Amino acid sequence: MAKLPSGIRRVYNALYKLKAGGQMAYTPTPLQIKNYFEAQSFNPDSITDEQFTQTVNHFSKGSLSTELKFESAIVHPTQQEVREIVSNKAIELSLELSSDDINYVADQIDCVNSTIDDILNKVEGLLTAYSDHKKQENIDKIDSMFNRVYNHFQDNNSSTSNHLSARMRSFGKNVEQAQQDLKSSISSTLNRLKI
Repeated sequence: MAKLPSGIRRVYNALYKLKAGGQMAYTPTPLQIKNYFEAQSFNPDSITDEQFTQTVNHFSKGSLSTELKFESAIVHPTQQEVREIVSNKAIELSLELSSDDINYVADQIDCVNSTIDDILNKVEGLLTAYSDHKKQENIDKIDSMFNRVYNHFQDNNSSTSNHLSARMRSFGKNVEQAQQDLKSSISSTLNRLKI
């Protein structure tokens, strides 16, 4: 997911805090803020305090469309707006999603006869399920990695044990052969001395 320009992020965070505090019904998407910046010729990477205040006032004083402002009204967002909602909700939930992930989640949202609350609840539900899926996927990867390491360790132990056993058997045979050779040599020497 692309990082938001600092000016847009600053305005979005301020508006989100207003919404969280109950002072706004809806937080505009970064795309809506960007469009406003472009209309006002503001630099999205660097805004003055005046421009910041103007932008926050613009969005907090009812400049959003009625269709998106009221959470209980039926909305008809475009697919791009749904993607923005998914992206914003992912940021809110501290999830890092790729563009493909955002598109996939957005494509799963049925917006027909839905209020903004319905859409946000659907998005949150899908993102929560996605997060749970990713967590389980990571747990499975960790378990798999430890199983591979354990199996490798076991194989090494088995191989080392087999090698040690083979060397001990070989050593035992060599010692036995050396004892027989020694006995044979002693017996031969004693036989020669008996003459």
